Amino acid sequence: RRPPRSTLFLYTTLFRSNFQKTIKEQRGLGLMRGIQLKDKVGSFIVRCQNQGLLLIPAGMTVLRLLPPLVTTEPQIQQALSILKNVLSA
Repeated sequence: RRPPRSTLFLYTTLFRSNFQKTIKEQRGLGLMRGIQLKDKVGSFIVRCQNQGLLLIPAGMTVLRLLPPLVTTEPQIQQALSILKNVLSA
C-alpha cells in the first residue's frame, strides 16, 4: 500500500513555509524524516502532544516524523495543521 501523496506534501510544505526562523534543516528518505530545529525540541513536542500529535525526538534539536503507512489524508492534514500552529507560535 502506498502512503497518501499528502504525506510527502506535509514535509515539503513545512520546509518551504515561513518557518525559516524555526526550522534549520529537513532530512530523511520517504516518510521517515527528521526536522532539525534551531532550538531544543522538548517544548515543541509537549505542545504537539497537547494538541493530539505524538512526536519523538531524535537528539536535542530534531523532531522525528515516522507516520504509519495506513495514515489517511485527513490525519495528514490534521498533523500539518498542528505542526504549523506549534512552529508558528
